[in-house]
Amino acid sequence: MDIFDPDNLALKLLIESLREDHLGTSIINKEEWKQLEKCFGNRIYLEILRLLTQIEFEPEEAQRHWFNVLEHRKNLQKNMGRDVGFRVALCDYFTNIHPKLKNLIFVEVDLFLQKERSALIDELTGLYNRRFFNRVLKREIEHSKRYNQPFSLLMLDIDNFKEYNDIYGHQAGDRALNEFAQILKQNARLIDHVIRYGGEEFAVILPRADIKQAKLSAERHLIAVETHKFSGQERLSSGNFTVTIGVATYPINAQDGLELIQKADEALYIGKQKGRNRVSISIDERRRKFRYPLHVEMLFRLRDSAEKLLNRGTTRNISQVGLLCQTNKPFNTGLMLEVVLRHPFDGSELKLMARSARLEKNPEKDQSYFLGLSIELGSEKEEKALQAILEKASRNFSKEISL
Repeated sequence: MDIFDPDNLALKLLIESLREDHLGTSIINKEEWKQLEKCFGNRIYLEILRLLTQIEFEPEEAQRHWFNVLEHRKNLQKNMGRDVGFRVALCDYFTNIHPKLKNLIFVEVDLFLQKERSALIDELTGLYNRRFFNRVLKREIEHSKRYNQPFSLLMLDIDNFKEYNDIYGHQAGDRALNEFAQILKQNARLIDHVIRYGGEEFAVILPRADIKQAKLSAERHLIAVETHKFSGQERLSSGNFTVTIGVATYPINAQDGLELIQKADEALYIGKQKGRNRVSISIDERRRKFRYPLHVEMLFRLRDSAEKLLNRGTTRNISQVGLLCQTNKPFNTGLMLEVVLRHPFDGSELKLMARSARLEKNPEKDQSYFLGLSIELGSEKEEKALQAILEKASRNFSKEISL
């Protein structure tokens, strides 16, 4: 969501609320906020509090604080015999009732937004800049860890842009960059963050998007650029502007923000090597290990769950770092699971931790899924036990297959 976009609901609500407060009228009541929430989701509270306090809240926490502030205003009015206003109630709440602010600075909202925009927005394209990118990437990683939800990163580079610049000059190049930026904005979801990363390289952060959703998003951007009529593109050797896109997903491809950028960049580079104008997906090195067919019973549940191991599945293949199973119980990607495997040769149990990496519907059975797991070994004993299974599996099955 672009906090500076003229259609930004949170920004409109903030400005109107402050205007009403200045006139001494009542701020929108709780029931009306609930109606807005039904239409636009509970992120409206997060966006407004971020603008007002510069504090990052989760949506549920922001919603709770927002209604607490409204209630606090009513209580102050009752105790003091006059309306103290929304801004005073907000300051008192976050300094005395629920301390989050220590040293307040008062500034006009229009001046604040102007300074905030200049710090976070790329002047040429109107997209977010690297400073905003770093801030949001950190926030999305924290959100992913807290809620066990994946998110994805697209790194995009315009193909043959230097050739266009050499033909038409930098002013025409700047106009093309601006057109490209608008194409990305038009084809992004409302919750996506579109960034000019530098030069002719752009980035899109996709909250709550797994690899499959990220691939669809990247392909949508790819087609939109290829079919757009840029001025003078007919003189390019390729005949028109295209874009190459690298895709990486957290936490499947990376364990931190820097690694995620690196993985998406590597995928982008591979796409360039293969001929440009394509979507290139980051492939985890762990998935390049040989997998051997293995059909044994498997029990699994969410890590630290109070429930017993009631979810059942059957393994299809296994490697040193991952396995594929068939199950009737779907799990979102990125979740940590406790897994128990029945040893195929001596009947013993092998307990492992694994992260759900891929989920697909079984095309041959309506109520069945293929669940890909990334194994995370916790001890040398587990490693040796898994290796023993692999050695016997490799001797019993000669056909090597990949996930």
